[in-house]
Amino acid sequence: MSDKTATNGEIQKLRDTIQLLDNFSQHGFSQIASIARLALESLKVPEASHAIYDIANALEAILDKAEYVEGCINSEAESFGCNYIDKDQRQRWKAHAANRTEG
Repeated sequence: MSDKTATNGEIQKLRDTIQLLDNFSQHGFSQIASIARLALESLKVPEASHAIYDIANALEAILDKAEYVEGCINSEAESFGCNYIDKDQRQRWKAHAANRTEG
């Protein structure tokens, strides 16, 4: 057996994590979709202009939920060393940081 052969415990941990990620995505994204649908429906009502704060709160909730779910999924993936790394984005961050220190 090579060092890269997974044990039954490791396989089960991976399966459990995949199920957890699926739970995060189903629960979080269904909430995001529901909030967005309600906000869109409210815009069809003539009195919607009076609910601008409610619509703004709904949009903030969408943003918060999206960032929370993204963080949960990323954290679980990272615990396995399987998180996605956008090399182009990291290069842009480095360039931005270099510009800030020069300016």
